Amino acid sequence: MSAKDGFSTRDRTLAVATNLFAERGLHGVSLADVAREIGLTKQAVLHHFASKEKLYGEVLTSIAKELETIVSQSQKTECAPEARLAQIFDALHQPSAHARLRTRLLVRELMDVGSRHGTVKTWHLKAFLDQLVGIGRSVDAWSGKPDAEIFAALYQLIGAVSYFAISETTLKGMYGAAETRAIERAFNRELHLLIQTQTSA
Repeated sequence: MSAKDGFSTRDRTLAVATNLFAERGLHGVSLADVAREIGLTKQAVLHHFASKEKLYGEVLTSIAKELETIVSQSQKTECAPEARLAQIFDALHQPSAHARLRTRLLVRELMDVGSRHGTVKTWHLKAFLDQLVGIGRSVDAWSGKPDAEIFAALYQLIGAVSYFAISETTLKGMYGAAETRAIERAFNRELHLLIQTQTSA
């Protein structure tokens, strides 16, 4: 453990890499960038992670587990599947720095994977998406709909949350923090209306 902050070098590396990958994507970050950010050599990072791709995979694994936990937590409550979906998207849209990082990484993985499609061995986000579709099958209004249509409806909701998360900094620059908070509250109301509309269609 590091005497400085109580975290192991591996944990610190993962935390820094999560921030950098969320901000720049896989192709915009090098192991040297990660090492420089935490004050280590590239070789020290390679001691814990054999390559940038391995490090990125670990970051995605951690994020995927968080997303799957959000879904699992919603299934512990006795409520309609529509309410479970609302809980999940509320969790994705939390006004916290970590939630925004998680959502940015979700978007990055869905966008960046195209350039490395032939080399991807693990689809880290598939279990989360499959869990969402599983809940969607229980929505009364979606009963009998093919999985593709359920997926498409849920994907629109993911897109809405993701777009707000990745554009928040820009909105603050344009309109200031106070106005952006007001926009965020309004967005949350609109998100719930969208969920209601989607799950009643």
